[in-house]
Amino acid sequence: MGSDPQNSPPDPDGRRHERAVNARERPADRHERKADERERTADGTPPSRRQRSYEQIDRVRDLLTASHARLDRSESALRRADAGDVRDQDSIDRETITSASWETADTPAARTVLEARVQRLRQQAVTTLETLSNAQHRLANDHEEHDRPQRAAEHRRHAEEAREAADALRASAVSDDGRAEK
Repeated sequence: MGSDPQNSPPDPDGRRHERAVNARERPADRHERKADERERTADGTPPSRRQRSYEQIDRVRDLLTASHARLDRSESALRRADAGDVRDQDSIDRETITSASWETADTPAARTVLEARVQRLRQQAVTTLETLSNAQHRLANDHEEHDRPQRAAEHRRHAEEAREAADALRASAVSDDGRAEK
């Protein structure tokens, strides 16, 4: 009879049992609330406008640094090409002075020396024009990368002119050689 719940008198210990259960569940509830809070934080509060601005500034600075480095490399390539052009022009000037001194001598040996110099100078000019064309193409590519189509087109045109001049000079060497053999 004592085990029948309907016939048993109200148990003041039942409240104790309920309090004990609640006491055991409280740490679990706190743990669950903390886990929910961590989850909300992990899902992330969106970054503030200021934070996004700082991040964008960092990205733009990185892009500017990369662009500046690329521009420095292009400038260095052009300066090397300019220095090569100056060396070639100095060589041409020296050859011109030497050739002028040979012009006074009208002998077959002097003519052979002059013809050899002309061939060498022509080859140097072809090489210089090809180098100039390549530098102009690189500069045009740089302008295209930086969204300057007019400047890119201008440098492409100069590159093509230099390439055509090199081709014409090369072709004239072949025709000169042909005339010399006849």
